[in-house]
Amino acid sequence: MHYQNPTTNISNLASRTEARQLDFSGSWDIDSLKQIILEEGLRSSIQRGKFVFRQGEVVDKIYLIQSGCVAFTRHCAEGHRQVLDFFYRESVFSDLPEDSQPTTFSAQCLLDTQAYALSKASLRRIATITPEIFQAVNSLMLRLLSQAYDSLYNIGCRHGVERVAFTLCKIFDGFNAGIDVDSARFDCNIPIRQIDIADAIGVTPVYLNQILKSLKEDGVIDINKGTINITNIKILKDICNYE
Repeated sequence: MHYQNPTTNISNLASRTEARQLDFSGSWDIDSLKQIILEEGLRSSIQRGKFVFRQGEVVDKIYLIQSGCVAFTRHCAEGHRQVLDFFYRESVFSDLPEDSQPTTFSAQCLLDTQAYALSKASLRRIATITPEIFQAVNSLMLRLLSQAYDSLYNIGCRHGVERVAFTLCKIFDGFNAGIDVDSARFDCNIPIRQIDIADAIGVTPVYLNQILKSLKEDGVIDINKGTINITNIKILKDICNYE
């Protein structure tokens, strides 16, 4: 059996264990890697607040999110927590250093999450048959590094309300990636807790709350029982020159 162009519906895929020759017409990219994880990986459900892996562990799998949200978090020696990045539906993530090296961060589910996991050993086994898979892995590594740099730059060069606006826009786009604005699935809610947003921006929850109140007074967002709802994404993006 051969891999086809990766357009298969996630819910219709079953786990398989045998290695097969890969026949992917075109360049190897993230989509081809996603298809392999879907077809070869194992599906699991992880509750909100639980960890996919913890800081200090050796990460031996690569993950694809079917639904939910996962954050890379780091607990510093001083005791505070830092959110490094968010991953959403159809995101692929892992720790990419050399094998047997402990990871310097955790992957924690911020929402109830469904994910597929493929062991790195299985990935190496597949690569012995089709070495081109390493192109997809390299694409993943470059994407993760690019995302980390983008977040670091955009958070670091902004202040106050711009920093909060940028982070909300990025989360908004993450949850609605690939969804048409007229679709019933399009969602203006930000289901992530405010403490997680504060830890991603590097501010106190009190300071974040002050800025959110300001944005609410300006009619840009609404807050209901702690959940942020974006009421005017255009103005929010204009505030921080979001592209």
